[in-house]
Amino acid sequence: MTHDIPLRALCEKKDDDDSLWVAHFGGLFDPVHLGHMGIGKALLEKYSFDKVVYVPGSSHYPKPGLASEATRLALLQISIKNEPRFEVCDYELGKNDWTEPFETLMYLKDKYKQEAKNVRMFTIRGDDWLPNMMNWTSELVEHEGLYEFIIVPRINPHIKDVPVNSGTMNIVSRMSYLMESHEPLEVSSSLVRERLRNGDVSGIPVPASVLDEIQRQGLYGVDSA
Repeated sequence: MTHDIPLRALCEKKDDDDSLWVAHFGGLFDPVHLGHMGIGKALLEKYSFDKVVYVPGSSHYPKPGLASEATRLALLQISIKNEPRFEVCDYELGKNDWTEPFETLMYLKDKYKQEAKNVRMFTIRGDDWLPNMMNWTSELVEHEGLYEFIIVPRINPHIKDVPVNSGTMNIVSRMSYLMESHEPLEVSSSLVRERLRNGDVSGIPVPASVLDEIQRQGLYGVDSA
């Protein structure tokens, strides 16, 4: 890899591992697209995760034109309906303020401890988050051992000249695993919204059931069916 932070490869869960592997996938999902679903499917099929939990963020995120919480939640629920190992969690919705990711992670970890004695909690981040993570040293020192990061290559997977110090680099490396990706993700919710507004739905990278619902309701500037 060409960026300055050495990351271990994410490996498949072993057959004799009796812990519950749970991946937290947070985001606005405005709307959910095939990139989101592809990451989840790879975690289930290639890495043998037990659950992938999609957690839509609240409307308190400072983003103009953000679809309602109810809309984004409903489209996520439609997108996962044929995969029982996918779940959608509405923990962050309907609140008066933004929920810190750590709070959500601990909520999920406590929830799944009712199903398994040992829960291994992961949270998914694109590798464009690595520069931000270099500023989380004190926070990560407190959080190490509670959860781990799955780093996903994105449109530009090579991040050079990230300012690091050895302490920061070591803790990020210890907590993080790089998910294999043959091609960086080239789809984004903003691209999907733009195509929908332009009426370009041919081959649009969203689940077919989600596109049907978008067209039925006339969401994202699409003429209702």
